[in-house]
Amino acid sequence: MMPVMVHRGNIFSGLICVAMFVCSVSFGQISKAIINYKVKLYPKDSVNNSRNYNLVLSEVDKLEFKLIYSKDSINEQARFVEVIEGVNFNFTDGFFKKRAKIFAGLNTSYYYDLVNEKILKKKAFLGNEYIIIGDFHQYAWKITEESKRIDNYLCQKAISEKKYKTRMGAIDTLYLTAWFATDLPIPLGPKDYQGLPGLILELHECADSTHEVNTSYTKGRTYYVSGIELNVKQPIDIVPFDGENVVTEKEYEKIVEN
Repeated sequence: MMPVMVHRGNIFSGLICVAMFVCSVSFGQISKAIINYKVKLYPKDSVNNSRNYNLVLSEVDKLEFKLIYSKDSINEQARFVEVIEGVNFNFTDGFFKKRAKIFAGLNTSYYYDLVNEKILKKKAFLGNEYIIIGDFHQYAWKITEESKRIDNYLCQKAISEKKYKTRMGAIDTLYLTAWFATDLPIPLGPKDYQGLPGLILELHECADSTHEVNTSYTKGRTYYVSGIELNVKQPIDIVPFDGENVVTEKEYEKIVEN
């Protein structure tokens, strides 16, 4: 089970969260869904007037990704990929689009096996494509008492942190703020963010421990839902990624380091 804690509340508020989740599952089963996401960057003030950076930002505005979800009596699985083409770099991508994907943190495709809590990541590195196998990241979400409406869905706020390795090999921290809807009982969101009792409709990443996204740091990003289709009628065939270069997370890290 994913570690989810109720923050700044009491046992009663925690029971309310659980009850809302149970009710949404009982009365609003979702067997198939397609959720579109877009991303907004918060650049440094010092580069706001850079022509090249503005061109990158214009490419970021064009990026759109979709979470494709399917659940039946046996399987529960999903994929997070680019709407137009594979999210991984390819020879048709222009320079600014490649940079946009890097700045947006969207240079990876994801496949989720929710039954076994396994994840596959598809990434390109130095002209080779890798399938990285691993377990779900255990986010220690803290659910707060704050709420707001997003696209007519009542969303609750949850916060967490994520450690990551920089290009220089140092360990840094991303501070996360997620707004999730218990009326949509899909425990996923953009990228590899998961583990909350409802779909993440908005996700903020930033380097500020206050969890405030601002214009003072390049890695300030907001992923937000741009469209939701529930129980779609067309067939959805979700299959795991396959390829020749299948590696673990640690094996991929060694490849990049070498």
